[in-house]
Amino acid sequence: MTYTKKPVIMVVDDSLSILETAKNFLGDAYEVVLVKNGFSALAAVQDRHPDLLFLDVMMPQLEGFETCLAIRANPEFSDLPIIILSSKDSPFDKARGAMMGCDAYLTKPFSKQDLIDTIRKHLKR
Repeated sequence: MTYTKKPVIMVVDDSLSILETAKNFLGDAYEVVLVKNGFSALAAVQDRHPDLLFLDVMMPQLEGFETCLAIRANPEFSDLPIIILSSKDSPFDKARGAMMGCDAYLTKPFSKQDLIDTIRKHLKR
């Protein structure tokens, strides 16, 4: 019997319903790590070394763009795919995400297929 480790997907959002939805959508195929805010995400990324990170923009204290920038400042995580997961969908927000080092931008509400397609695309790098 061969055991292969599931990819670790971290979801950072201050909404419990978003975290629960992501866990329900992804929990069978991936190891899903749920984090409630940007500050906790900085520590969790160091601790868990996720294979991909979904990051909300609008969070108290440390918002998603700032969290992304802080993660990108660490060379150890320069290749970590970071996907913004946000209800903000203006061209300005998407451009800001790209400037901060995000690899993609996924708008809420999202479907299970949206998450899976995004993971498959970005885990191939």
